[in-house]
Amino acid sequence: MRKGLFVIMVSTVLCISLFNILSLNCYSEPVGWSEDIRLTNNSNSSTLPVVGVWENYVHVFWCEREPEPPTTTRDIYYQRSSNGGKTWDRPNKLIESPYNSIKPSIAINQNRIHMVWKDDRLANSAIFYTRSEDNGTTWIPEINITIPNGGTGYPDIAVNGNNIHVVYMLNFKVYYVNSTDNGISWSKTQQLTGSIRDSDHPSVAVNGSNIHIVWLDHYDKNGQVTNGAIFYMNSTDSGLTWSEDINLTEMDLDAAYPYVVVNGSIIHVAYSKEIAGLWQGYYRSSEDNGITWTKDIKILNSSTDIGVDGISIENDVIHVVGGDDYISDKQIYYVRGYNNGQNWDPQIRLTFSPGDSQLTKILAYEKKIHIIWNDYRDGNPEIYYKYYPYYPPPTNVTINIWGTKLTLNWTNPEDSLSPLDYYLIYRVTDPDTFTFSDSEIVYNSSGTGNDLLTTWNDTTALLDEANNYYFVVRAVYENGEIDTNKNIVGKFVIQLNQGWNLFSIPLAQNNTKISEVLKSISGNYNIVQWYDAKFGKWHFSLSGLTDINRTRGFWIHIKNKCNLSIVGAIPESTDIVLYEGWNLVGYPTLKTRNLNDALIGITWQAVQYYNAFDTIDPWKHNSTKKLDNLNDLKEMQPGRGYWVYVTINDTWIRTRTTEDNKMVIWRIGGPDENFVYNQPIYVPTIENPIKIDEDDYQIDNVEDDEPIKKQQENNLAISLIPLIILIALIFAEIISLHKKKK
Repeated sequence: MRKGLFVIMVSTVLCISLFNILSLNCYSEPVGWSEDIRLTNNSNSSTLPVVGVWENYVHVFWCEREPEPPTTTRDIYYQRSSNGGKTWDRPNKLIESPYNSIKPSIAINQNRIHMVWKDDRLANSAIFYTRSEDNGTTWIPEINITIPNGGTGYPDIAVNGNNIHVVYMLNFKVYYVNSTDNGISWSKTQQLTGSIRDSDHPSVAVNGSNIHIVWLDHYDKNGQVTNGAIFYMNSTDSGLTWSEDINLTEMDLDAAYPYVVVNGSIIHVAYSKEIAGLWQGYYRSSEDNGITWTKDIKILNSSTDIGVDGISIENDVIHVVGGDDYISDKQIYYVRGYNNGQNWDPQIRLTFSPGDSQLTKILAYEKKIHIIWNDYRDGNPEIYYKYYPYYPPPTNVTINIWGTKLTLNWTNPEDSLSPLDYYLIYRVTDPDTFTFSDSEIVYNSSGTGNDLLTTWNDTTALLDEANNYYFVVRAVYENGEIDTNKNIVGKFVIQLNQGWNLFSIPLAQNNTKISEVLKSISGNYNIVQWYDAKFGKWHFSLSGLTDINRTRGFWIHIKNKCNLSIVGAIPESTDIVLYEGWNLVGYPTLKTRNLNDALIGITWQAVQYYNAFDTIDPWKHNSTKKLDNLNDLKEMQPGRGYWVYVTINDTWIRTRTTEDNKMVIWRIGGPDENFVYNQPIYVPTIENPIKIDEDDYQIDNVEDDEPIKKQQENNLAISLIPLIILIALIFAEIISLHKKKK
């Protein structure tokens, strides 16, 4: 009896323990917020991000240090989104110097971006400035705006029209400098805190001619030591004169990291303060331009340390982010305030990362909230982003051929801020032309009696073999909001001639079985084959090759000229592993590009393609050892397979965002400085199976005609396979009849 009771008790304890473990590690995204979007993906250390927004442009800047060779210097990188944070351009190295470039701070006025940062390129550190007039496409040369230099840090910037205001720390004193002509010329620097002060982490906000500054200080204005206090001062004449400073926190408590924003005459300050050994987030405000202040309010609290990382305001709503130390991993919290900061919603946890999520910045713009932070979930610090509000799209969208129809299926979205109402399906013939206007809607489930049905049949697109078709399924919510996804599925047509064709699949298949991928030409092909460059081996559909995927190029033997309709999704990313020698690869994109652009990032020596419709000269070549005018292969096209020759093992990477939203940054004065970062690389596979002209490329220890002989031998073997099978069947039947007679 006791033994049984003991087993039950132990089992119960184990179940409770397991439940607790699972509870700590199984979280869902907070309702209304997007998923965590990873912006950087490399072995570098990416930290100290900032974010700015104008219209649909979201601008992100951060510091990055390369681990190889080991270095302590950092550069500043820049990345932008032109559609509100849904997709992103490639990151670009914006500021590079042989020394540190760190702590960027930005201010945006329409399409004009102003940035300051701490830079160590001179004998002593200084604050540098640059500007873009065209939403980050081009930038002026950077200039030093601080004299004297030395011991500078923690710059912050605010802008009002043509007036730019910058505060920074120099030798633990707060300094100020401004420009009244959009950064063309700059004033002399002003020291705002006295020589006996120990001041850092200044923050600045501006409204008209009123400038507001807060900072952290360890001495008061009389030179008395404090534990760390938040001080405030202002100027009402655009920085010509300044008020006395005011201590906003108690002298006997420790405070840190203040941030200030202004809305009209109301000033909002958020900061961290330590009470009873715990750091928590606090807030104070002034409604009379800094003359009097409200009592401080605790807005972020935790059983462990939690601190304020950033503040933003829009339409009288205050937004604050901060981080705590939760189960040894720092996580991000968000809280929202109303009524000039007198009322606050409960805080919301935004991240559930297995590593630290920290150094968060926030910006509210046009009723949308953007946050940026650096995250250690991937083993090294990377930059992550998310936004609110987010209305989730349908998931698991697939497209299939069903008889003479194209069938779309999907899954209902996850929890949202508003109940789901109905679906819209948009259709175009070119995926780059989606405008999501009413003229593109081919299906509206509203009022059909099956408003939330998750399937639909297109009865015309498959029969139209002359055009490609692409679809996006969007969810409409009861509050009128429509999700903004651009997850495209579609049908792509490949023309195939009688005989041998070299082709590839530009779309990602849900089912990669040969019979499924080639369903539209079932019965009209004899064999499919692919060359494995890793092992130098051919694979055949009659003996082991079962799947077709978008990374590979394939030979197919067609009985009669036809159109192959391929269905699938536009891939977000494709990695193709290349091995030294010839690789038979696919081209998984819907864009035609010249060879250098298509193969950017890999060192290729030769490319070949077989055009089955050119009966006179089907082989097209391009060799880096020939003059370009002697090459007859100039570009890569979707639907075609290619032989690519490389001299080292490599990986060819193509992502939907980097290939379709490629951005190159250069300084005004000419594109002689190219700051493109991590250029995409494409991926295929093969060895020596194609005829190469003697002056194209010499392959060591291989006769010039050996590749074509190998191809001919393989083709002969392939053509004999059906005959051999037939003979074997006849022979087996003869033996069977002979046994019956006996």
